[in-house]
Amino acid sequence: MFLRIGNKTRPFNEARCSIRYQPVYDAKKRAIAFDETWDISGRIVLQTNATQTRMTQAIALLRTDFQQERPNLIFIEDDGVTQSAFKLLANECIDGPRMDVSGFPNDGADVYATGMAYNVTAIARRPVSGSGSNPILEFREQIANPSGGMELGFVGGAINDPELQVFRQNAPYMYTQSGSAVGMYGHITAPGPLWPQFQLRRNAPVYASARVIGFVNTEFETSWEYQFGSPYPLIGLPHEI
Repeated sequence: MFLRIGNKTRPFNEARCSIRYQPVYDAKKRAIAFDETWDISGRIVLQTNATQTRMTQAIALLRTDFQQERPNLIFIEDDGVTQSAFKLLANECIDGPRMDVSGFPNDGADVYATGMAYNVTAIARRPVSGSGSNPILEFREQIANPSGGMELGFVGGAINDPELQVFRQNAPYMYTQSGSAVGMYGHITAPGPLWPQFQLRRNAPVYASARVIGFVNTEFETSWEYQFGSPYPLIGLPHEI
C-alpha cells in the first residue's frame, strides 16, 4: 500500500503503521471522543543511483511531507486510487492530525547511501457521533454547614478547671454551596442556588478560559459559590448531572 500524507504520496510499501484508540469519557463514563495514535514506521530505500547526496534529498522530502499542517493520513490500496479502511481525516478531528514524535532509529543495518529507517507518531482526537453538543467532562458540587444552632464554649481555666457554657442559644445556620464543572466545547450553565430565599450574596459564576488550546479549543471550566443564612436548619442535597 501507499501512505498519503496530505497531498503527498510516499513510495509503494515504504511505510507501515500501528494504530491505537484511547476513549475519552464524560462525567457519566460515556465515550465522547477517541484519541487516535498512529505509530508510522518506514524505510527510505534508494533502488538506483544510491548516493549520500540523494539520501539527504530524500530525507528532506520526507520531512517536508510530514511537516504539513493537519494533513490527512490515508493508506491507499495497491491500485494507487482506492482508500483503505485506515485513514485519519483532519475534517473529522477536533485536534490534529499532528506529528508528535519522530526520529531515525539506528538498527545497525542502515547504510546512509542506500537505506534509512524512520518513525513518526501522529496523534488526533475524533469526537463520537451523538455524544451531545457540549458533553460535561467533570462535575462536582458540595454543601458546607460550618455553624448554626446552639453554640457552646469553655470559660475560665486560668485557676480552676474550664467550664462549658452556652455562648449563643440559637446562632443562625450558615451554608455554602459551591462547585465546578468542565464542558467539552464551552461553559455550562451553573446550577442555581438551592435556597434562593435565604441567599446572602448574589455571586455570579466564574468562567475560565479553555484548558486545551488547539484547532478546536476544549475543556471550559465554570465555577460557582452561593452563601446562605437561616434561623433554622435547611434541607437540601448537592446537584448531580
